[in-house]
Amino acid sequence: MAMTSVELWERALREEEVTASDVEHMLKAETAEDLWLDWKGGKLVGAKNGPQVIQKAVAGFANAEGGVLVLGANGGDAGTGETPWTLTPCPGKVGKQPLQEWVEQQLVPLRSSLRPLPRITVVEGGLVLVAVQRSELLVPVVAQD
Repeated sequence: MAMTSVELWERALREEEVTASDVEHMLKAETAEDLWLDWKGGKLVGAKNGPQVIQKAVAGFANAEGGVLVLGANGGDAGTGETPWTLTPCPGKVGKQPLQEWVEQQLVPLRSSLRPLPRITVVEGGLVLVAVQRSELLVPVVAQD
C-alpha cells in the first residue's frame, strides 16, 4: 500500500528512510498533490525557472502547515512534456555542483525567514525530498517573470 502525503512528509522530517520504490508506489497509486505534497519532475533541476519554482513551493509549505516537495517525480499535471505519474530523476550534478548542494543553494534567499530550516534528502535514483515545517515567521518569496 502506498504512503499518504502526510506519511511521506513525516518520514522525511524524521529523516527515516524513504526509497525510490516508496515514491514509485505513491505515483502508481496516483497520489494527488495536496496541502502536504508537491511533485516536480527532474527537468526542473537546472532549468532557468527551477530556483523560483522551488522557492515558491518551499515558501508555500512554510507559510501553511508544512509539506514535502519531491523533485524527480511527475504527478498528474506534468506540464513539462514528461509522462505523468512517473519517476523523472534529477541529474546527480548541476554543472559541477552536487545535487544536494544545488538544492540547498536555491533556498538561500529564504533562509532568513525559514525557521526551522527544511530537511533536504537525496534519495537513490535521482529523487530529492525537501521536507518543510510550518515556519515561525512569514516566508516571503518574490515571483519573477
